[in-house]
Amino acid sequence: INDTKDMRNILWQIKAHVYIISYDTLKNDYKEKSVLLKDFSKNLDLIVLDEAHNIKNKDTFKAKAVKSISKNVQYRWALSGTPLQNNIKELVSLLEFLIPNQKFDNLTIEELKEILKSIMLRRLKKDVLSQLPEKLPPEIEKFELSPIQKQYYENYLNYERSRLLNLYERIKYEKNFNYMMKQNLIFSLQKLRQICNFPPESIHSPKAERLKEIVKELADQKEKVVIFTNFVNEGVDKIIKNLKTILQPQQIVSYHGSLKPEEKNLAVKKFVEDEKCLVFVGTINAAGEGLTLTSSSYVIFFDLHWNPAKMWQAEDRVHRIGQKNKVNIYTFITQNTVEEKILQKLEEKRSMINNVIDDVSSDIESVSLSDLLDFIGLSPSVI
Repeated sequence: INDTKDMRNILWQIKAHVYIISYDTLKNDYKEKSVLLKDFSKNLDLIVLDEAHNIKNKDTFKAKAVKSISKNVQYRWALSGTPLQNNIKELVSLLEFLIPNQKFDNLTIEELKEILKSIMLRRLKKDVLSQLPEKLPPEIEKFELSPIQKQYYENYLNYERSRLLNLYERIKYEKNFNYMMKQNLIFSLQKLRQICNFPPESIHSPKAERLKEIVKELADQKEKVVIFTNFVNEGVDKIIKNLKTILQPQQIVSYHGSLKPEEKNLAVKKFVEDEKCLVFVGTINAAGEGLTLTSSSYVIFFDLHWNPAKMWQAEDRVHRIGQKNKVNIYTFITQNTVEEKILQKLEEKRSMINNVIDDVSSDIESVSLSDLLDFIGLSPSVI
């Protein structure tokens, strides 16, 4: 079901054996055609959610739309490699889909584990793809800020600390205080993370120099490499400018959210099929799901995503059916910066959630205001 509004009105009413619908189409039509969807759901015997973590937030229209057509359906399946991406509350949304008319909000971890035992069929990649080559543990490469980076970093950090303290005084009695503070802290941290990649208006940094060394070594061996970053201007663009000093432009492709679908498809096709194209540079959000990049067995994370599950999914663009070699992963971390603090906190939260399901993670949305203040060097007691 994917066409104009008028055509979808017709498609929703056609009796078929199988319906294939995107989450976004269902969400949009749920807002406008709730009566139509209610009648549509009466014809269903089974609903299968692929990438079921798309309904992780129970308050979104996407989750509400899925649950609205599944209430009276006898069979419901949810498929996901990362059923938790933020926190344990996300299990509640999945459970409400799988077991309607029950409440799960106040369950303990042990109670959640018992429920999962009765409904979850879990298969590890190593069990079902025994012929798949090994994915080696990430090799962590640590860097110091360059002198110019350090100057920018410390100046910006001090400026933001002062700004945030002033902001606190202005909004401390506002009803949405926590939300406003968190959004401002996230913005501040985003800028600090970008400085860890490159100083403003420069393409030079310790990370960039090491990246060129690795890529040059691989290129000399005709090996392809996939590079992931979170940023376009302070990531993809500057990385490519660096790589063009050691490679020809036609040896590099980029992939990010600003590209048109046909441009994205062309980038993937060229990287996979053209032996001379050796480097794929993409943002984790745009390129981390749905692509097959098994022509490479090397992955470099130029910076960290807030969510380790996103990074695992990104790794699996290379580590999947079709891969013939062991997969090597490099992760770049800047020492004594917010990158180290965020990594440490996310690892702590991941360990906590691992008590429920192994392959899960933490995201910035689940990080507390207290943690965010700590990342930027402000004591929660000051606020």
